Parts: sequence; C-alpha cells; structure tokens
Amino acid sequence: MDCLRTAALTCLPAELQRQGPSRLQEAAAACPREVLTLLAQSLTTIEASSGEEAMLEALALATDVAAHTDEEARSQLAWAAGLLHILRGRGGRAKACEAPGAMRVYVYDTGKLANNALACSAGMEGVEVFFHRFFAAGTCRTEDPEEADLFYVPFYSFCYQNEHIAPGNETAELDALHLNLVASLAHFRGSAKAKHLFLFPHEFWDFPSWRSAVAEAHLLVVEANPLEWLRGAPRPRGGGAPGGGPFFGRFPCAEG
Repeated sequence: MDCLRTAALTCLPAELQRQGPSRLQEAAAACPREVLTLLAQSLTTIEASSGEEAMLEALALATDVAAHTDEEARSQLAWAAGLLHILRGRGGRAKACEAPGAMRVYVYDTGKLANNALACSAGMEGVEVFFHRFFAAGTCRTEDPEEADLFYVPFYSFCYQNEHIAPGNETAELDALHLNLVASLAHFRGSAKAKHLFLFPHEFWDFPSWRSAVAEAHLLVVEANPLEWLRGAPRPRGGGAPGGGPFFGRFPCAEG
C-alpha cells in the first residue's frame, strides 16, 4: 500500500472535512506514521480555514494515532503540547483564585487581533497567546467588569503583522491598530486605566504612541530595555503598583 498517498487522501484539510474521521481512522490503522505526519503539519491550516474546534478535533485524532507510532514520530506533536491544556479550557486552575477576595481578571474580546492561537503560539511571541488563554480559561477570570482587579487586553501583534501587514510600514500600521484598540476598550477610563494590562513580547514595542495612549496602564514586557530606550527616549515609570509602567513579578492566579 502506498502509505503516503493514503495519508494524503485522508489527512489534508479538505479531504479530512469531506471524508470525515472514520476514513481517517482506517488509514491510520494501515499507515499511522504517515497519517500522523500529515495531520501534525496540517493543524495550523485547519485552524485558519475551519476554526479552533476543528483544529482540536484533528489534534485529538493525531494524538490517538501517535499512540501507535514510535517516539520519533510522536515528537511531531510536541510543539502543540504546551498550549493544548489551555486551549481545552484547563489552564489557570490556580488555588489562589479560589480564595475569598482573590484577584479577578476581565479579559477583553479583541476579535481578529487575537485569532489562530495554535499558529501564533510558537517562539518568544507565543507568550501573547499563553497569557491570553491562561486568563481566558482560568478561575481568576470574571465577566463582570465591576469586580475586576485587572483588565487584560489580548493582541497577537507579531502574528497579526506576519499575516495581515505587508513589509515596509509595519510599525506605523501596528501603532494605528493599537490606538484604535485602546479607543475601543469600554472600561479604559478614569482610575480603571491603571488596572489594564498590555503585553509587549519584543525588544521593540510595536506601539510607539504608548506614552500618550496607555501611560497609566501596566505594561507586561519581556525586555526590560526596549531598543527605543537606547536612543534616548524617556523610560516609563516603574511597575508593580498602580500608576503604570512595566509590570514585573508574579501574578497570584499564576501560582499552583
């Protein structure tokens, strides 16, 4: 049997949707390694074309197939494993969130600015996805803005840039997107501004206008010294307390 052909005719996204999982299971029984390889390589395409639920179904099938292969073949799913428990709603189950008076986090729905979680979860910038989905699936989350201690604003800027912005004018377009996003935040006003969290996972922040737009907010940063500071720009105020600036330290709802 031509295993590569069999796998291709059942695993490619269009065929998987047309033929359904039963045909795939037949192919997996005959050619598990090839089926696993094509499924693993198709996950982000399935996510982009058919949505997160379809991707999770394909990933579940791939996980089942992987059980019948060798360790080398199974390693093809390792890159998705770190995010899987969060995507399935099992992230952020922290004991600290269950205590009386525990911190509550309101997570904004920013639509297409925070889509395709699996595809955007690789590399350093994947922290954008992990923070977002951790808070979204966590027991610290609240749907009531009145009881929120913090407001998290998700934006997968690096991934969005690669998918939607042509090279050459990235900084200006991302700056405009950030400004429009801030203007759309229903609860970014008054003293609540100091409760808002924005994440910049790069050595260069993709929001040159941040000082005029979100100076009162907390900035979650992975680089303590963005490149713009090296050019003499004034540093923001220190974080950790209301009043804005970079936020360093642990979140109570991130503790086990």
